[in-house]
Amino acid sequence: MVHPRPACEVNVALIAEESAGIRALQALASHAHVSVVLVLTQGDGATASVRDAAHRLGLPTSSAARAADAAFADDVRAAAIDLLLNVHSLAVLPEQVVSAPSIGSFNLHPGPLPGYPGLNAPSWAIYDRAPEFGTTLHWMSALIDAGPVAYASRFPLSDLDTALTLSARCVREGMPLLARLLDAAAKDLVPRHPQDGSPGEFRGSGPPHGGRVDWSLPAEQIAAFVRACDYGPFRSPWGMPATRLGEAEVHLGRAAAQAGHLPAAPGVVVAIEGSEIVVATGDGLLRISRLVVGGRPVNPATVVEPGARFAA
Repeated sequence: MVHPRPACEVNVALIAEESAGIRALQALASHAHVSVVLVLTQGDGATASVRDAAHRLGLPTSSAARAADAAFADDVRAAAIDLLLNVHSLAVLPEQVVSAPSIGSFNLHPGPLPGYPGLNAPSWAIYDRAPEFGTTLHWMSALIDAGPVAYASRFPLSDLDTALTLSARCVREGMPLLARLLDAAAKDLVPRHPQDGSPGEFRGSGPPHGGRVDWSLPAEQIAAFVRACDYGPFRSPWGMPATRLGEAEVHLGRAAAQAGHLPAAPGVVVAIEGSEIVVATGDGLLRISRLVVGGRPVNPATVVEPGARFAA
């Protein structure tokens, strides 16, 4: 019979960005059996908050780029790092660094594995109209998002989810997984579960259709595309779905599918109802409640007339 060893202090190096990185840092700093040895972050723009949070806690920081250098493995061993954690950082670590910590290296991935590897997984899941999603804390390996799973959470998606709400849900679901990892690491009992299922496709960081609206698609698919781009009020890595109205480039800020059909070509405005416009698609109608023109949100009914046609 194997008896777990008594809990002991675990030395951690954290590579982190975004609000998820701040929350992970706070969880690490408050854990009874964890010593945060180093925080690595980009430290520019919105990600500077991770660096600021570390400094407020009196923790040393360095550039995330340092972890991408194979020589960093020597630093990891010299500092007796037990756990290397990657939380929403895009740093790609070489095998020498991944294997350097005494216990292991782990990545908190905002998506279920193996189904949604790679970047912008929440946006892809919304675009796919997936019925469920999840967060995965997995062992890192030489291949991106391919290592065994330590802990995972799964939850249903709704047709009201946006990229922002789904990303925030992933952070909320991920923090308890991180706590479980820290408790298990203190006893040297971190599980390894093979990823179950066929590997998902790495579809790249950019949006589908080159970021443009294909009006021949069903209304539900176009509405999902709009929600998949919606990080409002924050900047979206996919931008907003683009289309043309006459000579003007416009973007869809908010839209929803509507049942029904009217005899009109895809992209034609078939009705104006209050501040919203109704547009024919390849299947069903799309109700648009916000357009963005010249970088500014506008009331669609003030810039569009019945019979006008949007073009890809």
